[in-house]
Amino acid sequence: MKIVNQKDCIIYNRWILNILGMICMLVCAGTCFSVSLDLDTDKIKRVETENNLNKAESQDDFPVYVYFADAKNKFLIGEERSGVVPDDPVLFCRLIIEDLIKGPRNNLTVTLPPKTGLRAVYITPDKTAYVDFTEEIATQHSGGVASELMTIYSIVNSLILNVSDVDQVKILIEGEEAETLAGHIDIRFPISADMLLIR
Repeated sequence: MKIVNQKDCIIYNRWILNILGMICMLVCAGTCFSVSLDLDTDKIKRVETENNLNKAESQDDFPVYVYFADAKNKFLIGEERSGVVPDDPVLFCRLIIEDLIKGPRNNLTVTLPPKTGLRAVYITPDKTAYVDFTEEIATQHSGGVASELMTIYSIVNSLILNVSDVDQVKILIEGEEAETLAGHIDIRFPISADMLLIR
């Protein structure tokens, strides 16, 4: 029988303790790393949520105004519309025009004939919005210089002052260019906003 002396036992015990200590340290380090990853994931999710909320709040900071004529048909007055503003400028233009066709919610005057239809909208790289209406915008128009002016600039101002991708508007009827809507104002060329008509 081999006799183990006390010195060898102490060395052996220390070696075992060192190995156990290293194993414990590795286990603790792995646990801490896992917790750190979980915390980082939660932090990323929190940041994404905050960013989404900030985007939603920023949309509320920029209300949309749709312009209708006043009671005397001399000036345009904006009616505020709330809701999410789409990222697609063409869709945004369509929504604005459809709102114009529906008419005002308050005591303002309609600017587009109620049976007017929107056929198409497209925007060119030079920021010109081409808005194609059905023939009713002309055939059912009430007529008169003032009324025609209000119709044209309710469309033009509503688009340009709300949609950053639009600097001018070209009005088409049934896919074709027209000289006027009701015989008075030239619409053969793209039109810019007229701020002097807004009150």
